[in-house]
Amino acid sequence: LLSQLMERVPTLWGNTTTMLRFRSSSNAEDVLGFTGAGLYESYSACVADQQDADTLGPSQCDPNKNEEYTTEDALRIVWASLWNVAAWEERDWYGMDHLQAAMGILVDTQSENEWANMVAFSKNPLAQDDRMLIEAQSGDLDVVSAEPGVFPERDFLTLQNGEVTAIERESHSSETEIWVVNDAVLKEQGELLWDISQWFPQDDPVPEGATLLWDTEWKVLSGGQLVIKQIRPYLREDF
Repeated sequence: LLSQLMERVPTLWGNTTTMLRFRSSSNAEDVLGFTGAGLYESYSACVADQQDADTLGPSQCDPNKNEEYTTEDALRIVWASLWNVAAWEERDWYGMDHLQAAMGILVDTQSENEWANMVAFSKNPLAQDDRMLIEAQSGDLDVVSAEPGVFPERDFLTLQNGEVTAIERESHSSETEIWVVNDAVLKEQGELLWDISQWFPQDDPVPEGATLLWDTEWKVLSGGQLVIKQIRPYLREDF
């Protein structure tokens, strides 16, 4: 498997010195009624670190990293996270059969110098409201698992026929007095999320008394490029 990875990476990205991100992709997360958000690990990997003759840093993919990030370590860490205590307890609470759980891995490039991180819901999960909810933080600050006392910017988008017709700014991020993302980014994001919500497949039927929403995670890179990194179904109870 390691040999196949080391052959595949330069085919996809043209070199072995691009820092990769090995992301958890199990069958016990991102399903209707059980998101599993934050339960499992993601880890960085550098194929060039795997191929060199030593185990010492710095990483050949990032000289600012004082240790190596081998594909072997990344595989082990992400696979092993299927059995961490938090994941076990969460699955146990929902009555899931642990022996039916399995961990896959999605390999992508690691984002550097992020301008913003965002979480976007295709409809408001907090109320019977069809506006999109967007929460944003500057740089690489986490929206999903923020430190105590750290709050994201909150915005609402109104759409008609896939077009953003209104942007309502509710609150600033606790970390900055200016808006993290501008109107142009919000408009692009809202219209992309609307498109996604029209065609993204949903395998399980939505139970009565609930509305299907899409819970998504995004990044804005330093060059202004908007990237979607995660999508999962979310059930909102009909109030």
